[in-house]
Amino acid sequence: MTDTNGNAVVHMTVIHDLPEMFTLAYSSGASLSLRNNLELTPLALAARLANKRMFSLILESEMDIVWRYGDIVCKAYPLLEIDTIREEDGGLNPNSVLANVVYGGKSSHLDFFDGLLEELLERKWETFAKRR
Repeated sequence: MTDTNGNAVVHMTVIHDLPEMFTLAYSSGASLSLRNNLELTPLALAARLANKRMFSLILESEMDIVWRYGDIVCKAYPLLEIDTIREEDGGLNPNSVLANVVYGGKSSHLDFFDGLLEELLERKWETFAKRR
């Protein structure tokens, strides 16, 4: 069920900054791959709205632990919605998390450049742009 903008419950938890409600919806089986009328998943919507708290919560919900050795943990994050490159055809995804953060108009978008997004940008720079 969605509203007139195509927002499902998980989108609404992002819009209204309701982390507990998000956790309840997700643990009850809500899908994080649903897109609203702007073609945004809840993760991309959190990035567009510069809602770092909900972004981090959704990202951690999608994360898998690959291995653990004592205090050291190797985590895997799905890059499909984060990276600017579409997996299907190699084209650009203007609704990606990275695009929403880089081109976002709020100063709070700068808060996203720590951790995963910063590392992704550094790796992309090293791989594709630095040598040119």
